[in-house]
Amino acid sequence: MSPSALAVTAGPEPDGGARGRAAREVVEAAAAAGLMLATAESLTAGAVVAALVDVPGASRCVAGGAACYTYAAKTAVLGVDADLLAREGAVNAATAVAMASGALAAYDADLAVSTTGVAGPGPDERGVPAGTVHLAVAASPRALMRLHSRGAAGGAAETAVENGADRVVADRADQPASDDTDRAVGNAADRSVGDGTGILAVRELRLPGDRPTVRAASVDAALDLLGTAIAQVTGS
Repeated sequence: MSPSALAVTAGPEPDGGARGRAAREVVEAAAAAGLMLATAESLTAGAVVAALVDVPGASRCVAGGAACYTYAAKTAVLGVDADLLAREGAVNAATAVAMASGALAAYDADLAVSTTGVAGPGPDERGVPAGTVHLAVAASPRALMRLHSRGAAGGAAETAVENGADRVVADRADQPASDDTDRAVGNAADRSVGDGTGILAVRELRLPGDRPTVRAASVDAALDLLGTAIAQVTGS
């Protein structure tokens, strides 16, 4: 085992539970692949990046995370278009994509995951119901070049990036979104956002439960989506 692998895996498991294991798997995979990660968080308020940095050695692959609750913060910190927020609000796929793309630029990362949603209680000011959550993963030009070069050699990766948003939740894509079902929103993979950045996945969730339950489930889903994106890029 290499010294870098030892540095990542040493120490107690964070939380000692499923979230700690998921965070450890993400950190180990990203560190082994030389990928830098970032987060852009609204309803989870930094809990995703906190789970990642609880893993010993996370500094090898976690660049940082932004917790942006207000529209103004999303625009100032992540560069989310103010007109988009005024027109559509914060809880939608387009805003999730813009947040993830903004985190890539802010932290010079290879992959960034975003979370935006309504934790409750009750709907938001636009009537979006509690439990509605949107996630996105953006990839830098470096990560996309790596994925495409691997696809040219192996034949499978280009298909994965072209259809990644659907493939992330392909086992549930034929079911309507409900209290316990997540679904891909459109075919967002490899969609350019104007600077060579690509969108590997967009996910919508309809989560049951109270505010803490919705926020906790959103953190777990974001870690899962980030792990899937790392696997797409690395072919693992």
